[in-house]
Amino acid sequence: MIGSSVMVLRADQVRVVSLDAGGTLLFPHPSVGEVYSEILSRHGIELRPDEIEVRFRRVFSNLRGIPRNRVDDAAEWAFWERLVREVLSPECPPDRFADVFIELFGAFAEGRRWRVAEGGEDLVRRLRGRGIRVVLLSNSDSRLRRVLREKGLIDLFDEVFISAEIGFEKPDIRLFRTVEERLQERKEALLHVGDSVYHDLEGARNAGWQALHLAGEFRPSEDKIARLTDLRLLLG
Repeated sequence: MIGSSVMVLRADQVRVVSLDAGGTLLFPHPSVGEVYSEILSRHGIELRPDEIEVRFRRVFSNLRGIPRNRVDDAAEWAFWERLVREVLSPECPPDRFADVFIELFGAFAEGRRWRVAEGGEDLVRRLRGRGIRVVLLSNSDSRLRRVLREKGLIDLFDEVFISAEIGFEKPDIRLFRTVEERLQERKEALLHVGDSVYHDLEGARNAGWQALHLAGEFRPSEDKIARLTDLRLLLG
């Protein structure tokens, strides 16, 4: 399971595969920077997509590392409002910020603003064809359900677990316990796959689940971390 080697899943060992959403199964399209730049230009603000991308990665990483005891849609709205404010400051004038933020927040509720990881849909179908249940487990808010519907994905999953709907977010062990309870599965039979070492890998491991880190070109893993370089390698 180390490196990019193929992992062969057996239904007697793994009964449920849990996939993260953003950064694992879904990616902003064409990119966060491109979407932001497009919307900003409509409000008379010019910022290069590559500059936005650099700022976004930095601010997102900083804010996502701050633990939150409870989450809901209001908390997610506040999180993204703070993030966007920091990313766009000082180019976005205060009197335009509210309109810009509302449009940006709404944009990422649209399926057309996301792309599905190559082979992702086929992977879910193949897993289920082997008798393995597949669920989505995401630190997100209710916008994700609309995205899944518009991408034609929502019916692929046995369950969709969204942190803002449950009240806890990865790596909080309470979220993982809630999933176990709803699925009526023992923790050892669950495998979680995600792109964040902190939220996905450590969260799942601390809950007693199996875990794999999806580490691509921009998400390196330490040598001893069980990882995949491509989601499609989960089944070979």
